[in-house]
Amino acid sequence: MLVEYGTFRRTPTSGNGIPKDTLMHNRSVDYWLTFSTKTMRANGLLPFWWEVSNGFDRKNNVVNDQRMVNAIIAGYK
Repeated sequence: MLVEYGTFRRTPTSGNGIPKDTLMHNRSVDYWLTFSTKTMRANGLLPFWWEVSNGFDRKNNVVNDQRMVNAIIAGYK
């Protein structure tokens, strides 16, 4: 079974306001991505990350949020 999931980092340009505790916000996003990916894999599900913000620049084929990619990879291992 394929499962879609996603999250985003709140930044000055995301339009969602800046969190009061940016460090905790970023750590929470990383943890959630790693935990969710790991949990899905452990239960036989195929995680499919739905990129909902500025994680990738598709026009220039570059990663804008390497932390997100690293968190997903950590959970997949």
